[in-house]
Amino acid sequence: MSNKAGGERSNAGIATFALYSAGGHARETHGALLVQLRENSATPFEIIFIDDDVSMSGLTVHGSRVCTYEQALKLQGLQVCVAFGDSSLRRRKHEQCVRDGIPLFTTTAATAIVGVNVEMGPGAILSSNSMVTCDTSIGVGFHCNMFAYVAHDCSIGDFVTLAPRASVNGRVVIEDGVFVGSGATVLPGTINKPLTIGAGAIIGAGAVVTRDVASRATVVGSPARPLSSDRSRAV
Repeated sequence: MSNKAGGERSNAGIATFALYSAGGHARETHGALLVQLRENSATPFEIIFIDDDVSMSGLTVHGSRVCTYEQALKLQGLQVCVAFGDSSLRRRKHEQCVRDGIPLFTTTAATAIVGVNVEMGPGAILSSNSMVTCDTSIGVGFHCNMFAYVAHDCSIGDFVTLAPRASVNGRVVIEDGVFVGSGATVLPGTINKPLTIGAGAIIGAGAVVTRDVASRATVVGSPARPLSSDRSRAV
């Protein structure tokens, strides 16, 4: 899957699209980005991975070379999509790129669907068979993994992560840094009272959220309840 690439290479005359991280989610995203660029890029391009582990520098992964951040800064036309699943790490790397004046791009799989009247900040990853239906606002650094969806009239904050098959139904507010686990379902709110998930909350895999979730809480089960200290010790 990986091997050493021979020496430094110039990319003069081409644009560089970097996935920041060479981890699992970044590798899953690579194929979608390749299709996206082949279909939409009017200029020659190269895809690279950026990884802070210097031992990765010089490897090739899925046909793309791995660079350190410092090496990537020297490349022409650099744009970055931060692919870390951890939202706090994703935020730090996103802000680092912004400070250094590096444009952030969004990766959208060919099978992802984005409906009408959807506003989305830069640096998102919309994986295969994901969906945002309509009339929804989304902040920066959003990750919507395979088969996950956001329905109508939602407000999603910055650096929110939906794991595979997570379902966010209509009239839901999700604040910054929330993680919604695999197969979890967030039931809809109402016109007068959207269901709200507070900043930094974690929704456990398979949970069914029927009521508001406090900031930084972890909820599990169906219906979802806060994870108690006694239960966490038992697990």
